[in-house]
Amino acid sequence: RRRRVGQVANNVYQEIADVTESAVRFNDKYDGSNQALNLESLPNDLSDLGERLAVRLELEDKLAETLLQGIEEQDDH
Repeated sequence: RRRRVGQVANNVYQEIADVTESAVRFNDKYDGSNQALNLESLPNDLSDLGERLAVRLELEDKLAETLLQGIEEQDDH
C-alpha cells in the first residue's frame, strides 16, 4: 500500500507544485500592492488558473483514492 501511495504521490507532486506556483504568480500579479493593475488579461488569466486548478483537483482526487483503496484493503484483511 505504501509503495503504491508513494508512487502516485511522486507522479503527481510536480504537477501539484506547478499549479501552486501558477496560483502564487496569479496572486502576485493581481494583488495590487506592487503596481497599478492592468486588468486586460484578467479574464484569460482567470480561465487559465481555473483550468490548472481543475487539473490539481483531479490529481488530489487520484491521490486520495489511492489512500482510501489502501485503507479498504487493510480493512478486508
